[in-house]
Amino acid sequence: MRYLPALGLLLILPTFAFASPPSDPAFYQEKGAFEISGTISKVESDEIEIARDGLPDAELEISKQHTKITVNGKPGQASQLTKGTPVRAKFQLDGDDIVAISIEAGAKAQ
Repeated sequence: MRYLPALGLLLILPTFAFASPPSDPAFYQEKGAFEISGTISKVESDEIEIARDGLPDAELEISKQHTKITVNGKPGQASQLTKGTPVRAKFQLDGDDIVAISIEAGAKAQ
């Protein structure tokens, strides 16, 4: 029975795993950012999931204030991102979270 408190802690921890993206604009610099490309497999107002060939899908957080989104080469919003669209994104790591710095979707993303 000594393991029950630890199990309870594991059930609580995931609720803290999705903290809000950093608010410091310096965090959102593209210099030194990682890059990923693939196809949009899921979109929500605050996150995007990218399917990649031979690799697990990657989930990136979107900051409404700081993530730069372009759709077909024009400034866009998360609501314009659609499932099945080619995408390339730059991101930074914030602990265990992957935070999108920029998202380029559409024909120009290939």
